[in-house]
Amino acid sequence: MSRFFNRVCVAILMMLVSATTVSGQNDGSDLLAPGFDQASREGWEFEIQHQMQAFSSAYGLDPQLQTLLQTELQARLIAQVAYDRQTTEAILKKTQELEAAGLLENEEAPEVKALNAQMAAQSFNAPLNEERVADWLEQRLPAAVATEGRQRLREIRDLRLQKHLESEYAFQAESAAKRDLGEAIVQGSVLISADGVTPLPNDPVNDRYYTEIRVRDAGGEVIVAPGRKGSPVSEAPMPGELTKAERLRQAEIEAAEREGRRKPGPAGLVSPSHEMTERPAHESIVVEQPPAPQVTVQVAPTTPSGQPTGRAAPAVPTAKEVVYAKAPPLDDWDKYVQEHAKQVGFDEAQITRAQAVLKDMKRRANQYRMSRSDQFAAAALKTDAKDRDAMMKELNKPIDAMFEELKQRIDSLMTLEQRQKAAAGKK
Repeated sequence: MSRFFNRVCVAILMMLVSATTVSGQNDGSDLLAPGFDQASREGWEFEIQHQMQAFSSAYGLDPQLQTLLQTELQARLIAQVAYDRQTTEAILKKTQELEAAGLLENEEAPEVKALNAQMAAQSFNAPLNEERVADWLEQRLPAAVATEGRQRLREIRDLRLQKHLESEYAFQAESAAKRDLGEAIVQGSVLISADGVTPLPNDPVNDRYYTEIRVRDAGGEVIVAPGRKGSPVSEAPMPGELTKAERLRQAEIEAAEREGRRKPGPAGLVSPSHEMTERPAHESIVVEQPPAPQVTVQVAPTTPSGQPTGRAAPAVPTAKEVVYAKAPPLDDWDKYVQEHAKQVGFDEAQITRAQAVLKDMKRRANQYRMSRSDQFAAAALKTDAKDRDAMMKELNKPIDAMFEELKQRIDSLMTLEQRQKAAAGKK
């Protein structure tokens, strides 16, 4: 337990005890009485509703068992209030004693270790602890149902944690973007000259797209930035982009496909990265399917009088859906890129571009999962394993396609020698 964590725990425990004192020395029996703290009551009611939904889904409870579980949770709720008050007072008293003795910040002291264990046991042994409730419920269920239900309960808990983390990450990303924008506005306002001209910073993006614009240096003097007027425009690709030769080859392939001359390029050549497209970030992700092969419809032969000869026309082939291999978890995508880069011998520049591609694809995959979080949650709550697996498989199809795109984009970074080496290794 760190020094900061100890002090935070002391403050929280003191607030809990103070709240109990304000609301009266209640033993839990007046939990639902009008005088009980409204916020605490609503918090406990939400916890009961959450556990009812989780247990009913995980164990497939019938109405009778649901009623029994509801009654048990209400009884445990009364015990939980008294348990919290007793254990919190004991922990707070021990914490104050250690702080007065100067031992609270000594992580190796036996007294501090015992306090840490006591705080961990407070949650584990609580009457409304999810594991304790599951133990009680499984005693009333067949062994096979209990085993499968416990596994499903853990899956639901992990999914709930994942959704919470995704929400936190999204909030942090939005906050960081707003902070960066605010800092850019403040820095830009400082550079605005008296005539209202705002200079553009010297960066590769502006060098590429604003070749005729002049900027001001730190001293206010008008200068021509590198790569702009009077200097050649840089043709070096941005991280994660295709090179000029790759873009030209991609354009040739797309033109051939539009004209019905499907000519796939070298192995690993794929469509431009997500940043190069103009699709807004809020649009849903759509997995692109290859165009259906062109077919010629032949009319059944007829006699000179116009009557059919009786011979059937050839069947028209139909386009088949592209089926991608199942993608590994997102955390294993980094491992794939690292192992592939090591196997083919990527240099430092190739590794940098590969990491940019990996970051882009993981961002798109996470964005898709967040946009479908409700559907993933609904699939995880299905009690029928066959329906659950089928729905999960359907929801994960775009993820499988994105992992396939990741592999192709990583392959497109290889040189000719590296391609030959990789091809020889597969033989």
